[in-house]
This record gives sequence, C-alpha cells and structure tokens, in this order.
Amino acid sequence: MKSFIATSYLFFLLAFSHAQNRSASPHSGEGTVSITIYILPYKSNSPDIIPDSDRNYFNKYVYYIKGEKIYRDDLKDEKKVPDNQANTVTSSQPQLILTASFIHPRYLIDLDRNLAYTYSGSDTAIVDSLKDLMSEPFYRMPFVKRTVTIDSLPETAPVSIAGRTCYKGYASTVTNKVTDHISFYYTKDHIFLHSPLNRVLTPAFTYTVIAFKGNAPYKDENGSTQIGTAFVQSTIKEIPLADTIFPPIRRLLIH
Repeated sequence: MKSFIATSYLFFLLAFSHAQNRSASPHSGEGTVSITIYILPYKSNSPDIIPDSDRNYFNKYVYYIKGEKIYRDDLKDEKKVPDNQANTVTSSQPQLILTASFIHPRYLIDLDRNLAYTYSGSDTAIVDSLKDLMSEPFYRMPFVKRTVTIDSLPETAPVSIAGRTCYKGYASTVTNKVTDHISFYYTKDHIFLHSPLNRVLTPAFTYTVIAFKGNAPYKDENGSTQIGTAFVQSTIKEIPLADTIFPPIRRLLIH
C-alpha cells in the first residue's frame, strides 16, 4: 500500500491564480460557494471527473457572500473546532492513504475597503489588509502578480460537475517566468453570484468557473517530492442570506 502526505496545496492555488482588476468585474450577488480541493497521485491521463472512490477531500473553503461582504466559515454547518485550531482530514482508499491537518480560520472580507477581519472569539476580530491575509488563496489574488492566457475553448462533450453542465477549457499562467498549464471547467448557466474561482482566469472571461485541475506537489512515503494532480471543485448556491450569518464585531484589534 502506497502512502504519501500531500503538501503545499496553497502553492498549487497560487501558481494558477491571476491578479484581477476589481473595477473590471463588480462584485455582486448573494449566496454560498463551497470549494473542495482534492490532491491525487495521477501523473498523466487524469480523469475530468474524480471517481467516487477517490472523493475524500483534502481541504475545503466555504464562503458566504453578500455583495462586497465575504464571510469564510468552513465549519459553520459541521461540528466546530476552536478558531485557529487544526482539524485532521484522513482519507483511505486502495493504494492511497492521505492524512493532513488544516487550520480553519474565520474571517470577514470587505472588498470595498480591501480589509480582512479575522475572528478571535465570538465578537473580537483582528483587522488587517486583505493583501496580507495569507490564509486566503482566492480573494487576495488581486495583490499577486500573475499573468494568464486562455489557450482554447474546444468543442468537447460537456460533463456534469456539482449538478451543473460544464465545458472544458485550457489556460496557461506565467509566474516568475515559469509557465504552467491548467484545465478549467465552466458553466454557461446564468449565475449572478461572482465565484472566487473566476480569479483563476482573466476578468474578461464571463462564464462562471466551476472547477479546474493542474499539477500539484506532494511528499511520498520516502519524503521525496512528487507531482500529482490537484482538483479544485465548487458548489454554488444562490440563496438569500440573513444578516445574522455575518457575526458582529464588537471589539477590534489592529494587527
């Protein structure tokens, strides 16, 4: 039985993200976006859709979105662990054991002011610039210099991801003169809610990105770095959100 510990999945996210101009795509809409990350030891010919037997997630992000206000709380609807404490995810399947621990911070993002409020307790938060919120891989990307090119949108058979009909595209990114290639999956459904995964591509791409995949590093049982495949998939729900979902901040600390 082969075992490995996947590492540096944020490196994968950063490598395939693009700095986006806020003025080119106003943030609006209301609802939730759940993003799940899978890292698997596929080296080539990886499937478009992850087999059910492999659907043990590596990490996730859950966003509650109301216009310019974004609240991240991955564990809101699950058994909670204390703020800034690690919870452990273990997935086991034939030829693969994946074990990793993650921190699940709660924070409120103000896109209008580019500020982030990280909760420490029920009503206390630390305020910081969004660009310095290192635990956030998507919304801080306007401050990360990346270039991206959509290489092609071929006429291929659609696939179903998270209950939506999706089409496949190909893109390349350049970071520090290093070029990477990704596959992305988008839907033509009309979705008013702006998904954080759209920051993978250019602001000019108007369809909603549901998923993407690309290479990702991990450590095998010998401690050697290998290259597998990372899948990032989202579920979008456009629903009204009560203001009570966004915890009030009564005590503010300056970072």
